[in-house]
Amino acid sequence: MKKSVWQFVTILAVTATMFGVVGCGHPAAGGGSHSTNMSNGTGNMSNGTGNTSNGTGGMSNGTGNMSNGTGNTSNGTGGMSNGTGSMSNGTGNMSNSTGSMSNGTGSMSNGTGSMSNSTGNMSNTSS
Repeated sequence: MKKSVWQFVTILAVTATMFGVVGCGHPAAGGGSHSTNMSNGTGNMSNGTGNTSNGTGGMSNGTGNMSNGTGNTSNGTGGMSNGTGSMSNGTGNMSNSTGSMSNGTGSMSNGTGSMSNSTGNMSNTSS
């Protein structure tokens, strides 16, 4: 397939997921969904702004990259295992959430972040 066709298919799949067309939960305010799960997936977001509230998300065996992005998660539960993630030039806030990362590598540069009222576990990681 040509590269342009793959790009169209990818954009179509992401758009369908954001609006709940493919059954990834009910859309919440801002175009998000109440529950999202991704396994064996690769995702990239650049120059993006995302908000998730009251959401549960899991990613396993996944690779994700976010650059120049702003993200907020409140009242959320998220887990990542066997994953590699990087964030650069990003601002993130997490409150009232629980998160765990195992066997993962992660890096953050030029970023500001705050976490309050949360519990987190990280083991076997390098950053």
